Amino acid sequence: MTYKILMPLDRTDYSLKIMAQVEKLVASKETEIIVMHVVRTSNTIGVAVPTFERDQLDDEQLSSHVAGVWPRLIYNSGNEADLQRQIEEQLMTMSLPLKQQGYKVRTLVTFGLPADEILNAAATEEVDLIAMTTHAREGLQKLFFGSVAEKVLHHTHTPILLVHPSQ
Repeated sequence: MTYKILMPLDRTDYSLKIMAQVEKLVASKETEIIVMHVVRTSNTIGVAVPTFERDQLDDEQLSSHVAGVWPRLIYNSGNEADLQRQIEEQLMTMSLPLKQQGYKVRTLVTFGLPADEILNAAATEEVDLIAMTTHAREGLQKLFFGSVAEKVLHHTHTPILLVHPSQ
């Protein structure tokens, strides 16, 4: 039997910390990891939507942090197939250490609201574990940006491994 883990990653460096935790807790033999990224979309065609909180940085800050690593803005009128292919390649590169450890790795890129897409993927893929980091937002940040991890935690029956970003 293959053990399936859904590992949602976002554009933050600390989202990658979940990989080390999974390696510590789950043996690579007969384990499939689905590395997932959700591209947040808008309901309005042609409107630029920041994909993540980090997209709120101005161009100067962006160039020093994430330029060339991830697409900055997502347009509903853009070519989703090209964007999906680009992100899948990035996910495969980021998950190379897992493959080298013997895990079977597959990528999944979806478009929509992150928590909803993670919950849908967990059900559709019939995963045994959701492994993700939390942003640990508080106060106004939590109010404005919400909590994907909290929504997933409260709406899934699948076991979930949450890692705090400071861990």
